[in-house]
Amino acid sequence: MITRKKKHKKQSKKTKIIVSMIAAGAIVVSSTSIAFGEADVSTLLSNWYQTKITEEKNKITEAAIVKTEVEKAKLIEQIRTDIETSASEIVLYSEQKNAEIQLAIEQKRKELEEEIIKKNSEDKNKVKEEIEQSTEAQMEEIKKDKDNKKSDDQLNDSKNENEQSIDDSKEQDDQSKDKPKN
Repeated sequence: MITRKKKHKKQSKKTKIIVSMIAAGAIVVSSTSIAFGEADVSTLLSNWYQTKITEEKNKITEAAIVKTEVEKAKLIEQIRTDIETSASEIVLYSEQKNAEIQLAIEQKRKELEEEIIKKNSEDKNKVKEEIEQSTEAQMEEIKKDKDNKKSDDQLNDSKNENEQSIDDSKEQDDQSKDKPKN
């Protein structure tokens, strides 16, 4: 419980504070009324208003200029960063595409090489087959020629033999004609 003395002391402090504030307010009001007493109130207010507007416009303009410069610097830095990033991405992309193209070229080269080897192999086999067929045909022709030659030779031999035997017979006939008959 609070004693009466303490309660009264608290009230006296509060009272002192309130009285001080009222006195300070009265001093301020009396000094402004003295200042406004010498000049036209509407002119003073208008001038004060214009001054404040000009000050605020200047503050806003300066703040806007500072803010613009700060934002401009940030944007320039961001653009530089984006350009560097884009440049590195472009280089990376071009290297990647170059590698893909090189791989595709290498694969196509291998395919063509295999195709050429296969075609050459087919061509070789075809030529080999043609040579074998030609050789066989020539061998058969040579064999036929030999057989024909043999048969011609045999024919010639038999012809010669026939002619010889005819000649021999003629000779014998001739000789028998020449010999007198007994």
